[in-house]
Amino acid sequence: LPPIKHVANRLSIKWNFGPVTVEGYVDTSSFEIGVTISVAGIKIGTFFGNLKVGLVIKIDLFVAQGQIKFYLKNGNEVWVFLEVKIKFDGNYHTDAKILTL
Repeated sequence: LPPIKHVANRLSIKWNFGPVTVEGYVDTSSFEIGVTISVAGIKIGTFFGNLKVGLVIKIDLFVAQGQIKFYLKNGNEVWVFLEVKIKFDGNYHTDAKILTL
């Protein structure tokens, strides 16, 4: 991901829930989102999309299955819907606001 401090109109995202860690940015003018996601200590990748249409990441690893969706709510809130099952650690589910633009 590009360094946040060198790009105008970008807000940093750092969020975690259970075994899921998210780091990235949201561009406040275009609603572009870029995130790097780790699940149970495994980096699954860096993903880009637009919050107006939502960004959905499907997870299908030996130790974890599920999905994470980033979307815009109420016109200026970044939300994440998370549904992840960890093979030896249980289920994680949330629908949470992570940032206000």
